[in-house]
Amino acid sequence: MRKKNRICKFEDCHVPVRARGFCQGHYRQYMNGREMKPIRSRLKPKKCLYEDCDLYVVSRGMCSGHYAQYQRGLPLSELFARSKRKCSFEECDRKHRAKGYCGVHYQQHKRGNKLTPIRARQ
Repeated sequence: MRKKNRICKFEDCHVPVRARGFCQGHYRQYMNGREMKPIRSRLKPKKCLYEDCDLYVVSRGMCSGHYAQYQRGLPLSELFARSKRKCSFEECDRKHRAKGYCGVHYQQHKRGNKLTPIRARQ
C-alpha cells in the first residue's frame, strides 16, 4: 500500500516520493550511482533585455524577435505587433491579409474581378 503524503528522504527536499524513499530527481541520481546533490529548482523564465518587451528570453538575453534583429546586425527596435485590421470590403469582417483585403477579396481584386460578398459555409 502506497502512502501519498511521504516526502523525499534527501535532506531539505520537500518533493513527494517516487521510489525507494526518494523523489524522481534523487532516485535518478541514486540509480545512476552519482553523488547525491540537491535538485536545482526550476528557474523563473527571464524577460527580454529590450525595454518594454514582455516576451521571454530565447537566446543571449533576448526574445526571438530581438535576437533575429541582433543576428542580422540591425539595431534593436520595437517589434511590430500583429495587425488587427479587418478587410476593407464593407460586408466582410475577416482579418486583413494583403492590400487591405482578406484572402478571398484580395484574390478577387488581383484577378480584376468585381468584389462580391463571401458566401456563408454550410
